[in-house]
Amino acid sequence: MPPLSPGKGGLQSILVDQATSGAVEGSNPSPGTSKGSIPRPFQRPNLSIRSGDIKAASYPLKAGPNFGCPKGKIWPSSDPMDQIIKGLEVRVASLKKQVERIPDLELQLSSMAWVVEALWEQVTPPASVGLSPDAETPFGNGKFPSETRFPHIGG
Repeated sequence: MPPLSPGKGGLQSILVDQATSGAVEGSNPSPGTSKGSIPRPFQRPNLSIRSGDIKAASYPLKAGPNFGCPKGKIWPSSDPMDQIIKGLEVRVASLKKQVERIPDLELQLSSMAWVVEALWEQVTPPASVGLSPDAETPFGNGKFPSETRFPHIGG
């Protein structure tokens, strides 16, 4: 493979004899490599550039970065009263959005209440079914099974 000339793809050819251990960051040429050229990426050719060789680009120059407000926006005020008013306006807008969600929350709450009521009916027998002492309960003795122990859940 012929050596690359300077400027092709940002590579510069360096002869193995010319390479030193610190020539290119991250490179570690071994002493037993064959003679020839090794392309080294991101090295500039050792050329001097004269100011007469470069034509200036016709881009407008700016003094610094433009950190101004976008068009149509108002600059934030440094007056504490204006900042308080702006904060209150933002808070009022947030509260308005929350108020708009209240009907949805009411619907969710009524749906949840309906589900809880349906579940309660499943675990509670209707009043028409009379509870009588059950002789076959583990506690027997003609008493209601009120002595049944349930595991304690929670703190």
